[in-house]
Amino acid sequence: MRFLLPLLLLLMATPAGAVPDCTEMKRCSDFTSCKAAEAYFKACPRPELDRDGDGHPCETLCRFNKRR
Repeated sequence: MRFLLPLLLLLMATPAGAVPDCTEMKRCSDFTSCKAAEAYFKACPRPELDRDGDGHPCETLCRFNKRR
């Protein structure tokens, strides 16, 4: 019983929609921020969001500094 309360509190604290729907196809233009694109890409690693394969999605939105 004492383990049920922390679990219940955790579930109540998690905002609705926190887990992205990976069945929905998203493009970089669907995101309004780099943070949102990164969160979606982490949960749903779609190659079309990371065209150069560097592990960072939506380079035009996020503008990563490339060290090469």
